[in-house]
Amino acid sequence: MNTRQAVIIWQLLQLALLTSAAVQMQDGRYSGLQVAVASKTIEPLDGLKFIADVQNFIHAGSELLNYAMDKRVSINDFTLMIPRTWNASNFGSVVRASDDTTIKTADILLHDAADELPETLQAELCGVPGRQVSVPLFFLSLSEEEQKQFGSPGKIFAHEWAHYRWGVHDEHGFGGDDVYSSTYGNYQTAMCIAGTTNGTTKRDCSTTDICEPGSSGCYFCFGEDETADQVQASLSYMPALSTGKFCDAATHVRNTPSPQNVLCGGRSIMEVIQQHPDHLLQ
Repeated sequence: MNTRQAVIIWQLLQLALLTSAAVQMQDGRYSGLQVAVASKTIEPLDGLKFIADVQNFIHAGSELLNYAMDKRVSINDFTLMIPRTWNASNFGSVVRASDDTTIKTADILLHDAADELPETLQAELCGVPGRQVSVPLFFLSLSEEEQKQFGSPGKIFAHEWAHYRWGVHDEHGFGGDDVYSSTYGNYQTAMCIAGTTNGTTKRDCSTTDICEPGSSGCYFCFGEDETADQVQASLSYMPALSTGKFCDAATHVRNTPSPQNVLCGGRSIMEVIQQHPDHLLQ
C-alpha cells in the first residue's frame, strides 16, 4: 500500500465514523448506541419480554467484547427505537418511536425476517467501519441447540460488532468463490483456529455425505462432538466454536484466501483492531 492509498483509506475511515450513528468511546466504554426495529416488523405480544431480550443481547455482547479485548471494551448504554405503529405503552419508558431517518442511521437494525442471518453492511476495505448491523429477532434468544449451530447471542453480537466498528472481515472462505475460496493449497480449508478439529467437507452438515473441497455449496463441517475448548475458533471465523477470542498474530494463518486476508493484506483480526482509532487513543 502506498502513501496515497493509506491516506484515502484513513479518510474513508474518518468519514465512516462521522456518518454512522453517534457511538462514542470514552475510557473503553461505548455510548450512544442506537438500536432500531424495522418499520414493518410485527409487534410482539409481550412488549416487556421483547425489551428484556434486547437488553440481554446487548449485555451479553458487551461481556463478550470485554472478554475478547482483555477487559478494555464494553457497551455503556443504548437507545431502543420501535416503529411508530407499535403501542409504546406496552414497552415501558425505555423506548422511543423511530422514523425512516433513524432506521437508516441506527447502528443495529432488528427485523423479523425468518430466513436471514445476522450480517453487517460494510465496504470491501480493511479497517473501515460498516454502515449497519442487521439482526433477525430470532437471534436475540437462542436455545441451547441453536447456540451449538450459530453461537451464543453474545458471540454473535461480538462477531458483528468487529465488522461494524473495526472494519474486519470473516476468516472463512466460500465454496465455489473465485476470490474468497473455502480452500487453498492442497485443498486445505480456510479457517482460523487455535485448537484442533477432525471435521470434513459436506454440502449439509446434518448428513454424512461428503463433497469435493472447494466446490460450490461445499462447506467444512466440524464433528458433532467437537467443543469450543477443543477447536478454539476465532470469533470472526466460527462463533459457535469460539472460546471468545479473535485470532491474533500468533494464531492467524496469513495465506488463506479468506476475506480478512485478501482485504487486509494477511493481517490478523487483532492486528487490524489494534490500529483502529478506538484503541490507538486508549
